[in-house]
Amino acid sequence: MHKVDHPSADPPNSPTQGQFVDPDPAGGVEGTVAPAAFLNSLANELANVIESRGLTLDKNDDTQLLQALGLAGTIPLTNGFANLFINPSFEIAQRWGNFLVAPVTIDQSTGDLYVPDRWFCSPGTTTGEAELELENLPAGHTTPPQPETSYLEWNQTVAGGTQPYFEQRIEEGAREHTGRTFTIVGWARATSGSPVLSLKSRIDFGGGGSADDEQTHTGSYTLTTSWQKVTWTVAINSAAGKTIGGSNFLAMQFLFSSGMTFTAELASFACYPGAAEQPWAKRNEALERTLCERYYQSSRGGVENQGAGLSANGAVYAGHASSDLHLWGLQQHFRTVMRATPNVEWYETTSGTAGEVRWDGVSKTVAQYRSVSSHSTGYPQVDPSAEAGAELEAHWTADAEL
Repeated sequence: MHKVDHPSADPPNSPTQGQFVDPDPAGGVEGTVAPAAFLNSLANELANVIESRGLTLDKNDDTQLLQALGLAGTIPLTNGFANLFINPSFEIAQRWGNFLVAPVTIDQSTGDLYVPDRWFCSPGTTTGEAELELENLPAGHTTPPQPETSYLEWNQTVAGGTQPYFEQRIEEGAREHTGRTFTIVGWARATSGSPVLSLKSRIDFGGGGSADDEQTHTGSYTLTTSWQKVTWTVAINSAAGKTIGGSNFLAMQFLFSSGMTFTAELASFACYPGAAEQPWAKRNEALERTLCERYYQSSRGGVENQGAGLSANGAVYAGHASSDLHLWGLQQHFRTVMRATPNVEWYETTSGTAGEVRWDGVSKTVAQYRSVSSHSTGYPQVDPSAEAGAELEAHWTADAEL
């Protein structure tokens, strides 16, 4: 790109070099001529931005640049970043403290779960069982690419009757990302078995919206003991004629082979708008955690397992000076404003029992959940046996996943 360089513009030795000049007939100034080369350069620069995001130029749509920049309609926090996947290195796992040091098991008793934040994981029905754990890459590795430091190990210990999978749901996907092309990239290998990795996408049109639109995309990879790059270029169906409701999303679902056991290792997964792969880069950990906290937060912050017997680490403490059953003092403001009003749960700090708080060393059942919002946990109301002068403590979780 360049500034206007026609002789009628401000001259090269001027402080305003390359600026347009208004006509001044009285002063004998005709004004700056806009050369074709300048106008073509300007148009090409803008068109390149739009087309790089997978959009087709449309002279009847004056919002395409806004769409390409992620500034049209509702703005998910990932807009402005090349990789639309949040937690693409699988490193943040707020629900599972020991995910960083020991496996997390998912099976039919636990159901399908978020293990790394933003990654919904299924071991396959009706018999599947898998152990998931974060592992460190060796120093000086070249694949996966630097600056990656870790990978997700998926150990399928019991074969699933259907395909085990992991998926990420991209917020406002039905509104913002339909009718577009994406490049999906990741790194994978298998240290036991030879599972095949494939890709589906699913448009969920949200509450009150049209039926889901699922696509199976061309390309599958038989995993070997060597790291390999897995890539797909996918064209997502248009949402023309569809009804889009709230909490809509576009899911990218990565599927393993069914009916077999295996151990797979996964790293550096990315979803880039457009038909071209972009260089791998990592957002800093604080920013990545903030993106995750838009969907899930807890008082524990990933230091202890979901559902386990808890310590008081990170618990909310408050005094309660009256016999009021509304425990105002436990209310907490979220570290990050959440995507929507979350489902909040309170936990007794010793047993880890959901739906209870600790009151002067005694468990109290939460009867109602009051004043929950996207900004705050609200506060619990306990069953009627309150006493004045109580010391309160509790853990909490807030879930606003899609």
